[in-house]
Amino acid sequence: DDCLIGISCCAAFILPFTRPKFRNMARTIDEDHDVIVLNMSFYDATRSGFPVFGVYDGISTSEYRAWMDSEEGLSYFAAIPEPKGCGTDEAIALQDQIHEYREAGRRDIPVNLASAFLLQGEAPADERCRMGEAAAYLVW
Repeated sequence: DDCLIGISCCAAFILPFTRPKFRNMARTIDEDHDVIVLNMSFYDATRSGFPVFGVYDGISTSEYRAWMDSEEGLSYFAAIPEPKGCGTDEAIALQDQIHEYREAGRRDIPVNLASAFLLQGEAPADERCRMGEAAAYLVW
């Protein structure tokens, strides 16, 4: 038996060494490591014990995210417009707090900010901050 999640986790873990340029990492994550194409569910990944999402979170450094908005990054990957819901005070506060916790290596959870984000009300589908919602549900 092949352990898809273990293989994916290991491949993602060594990605910064095998593909040190940001553009190559991004291409690999977008193509070869696409969890949807690999048919790897969130449930299976979290149940497995392999830190797949933690590895991807580790790859998402400030420098990596800045590169995605750079001229070179935009020449490879089109800019994705930010939904209005990601610009609310609650969304920004939650993202900033998660970033601070990540940088400090903290394990406690900003539940109050996740709750505030989730309680701000339902936005129209094209304005929802789906990544913020996912983070808030994980934190909560």
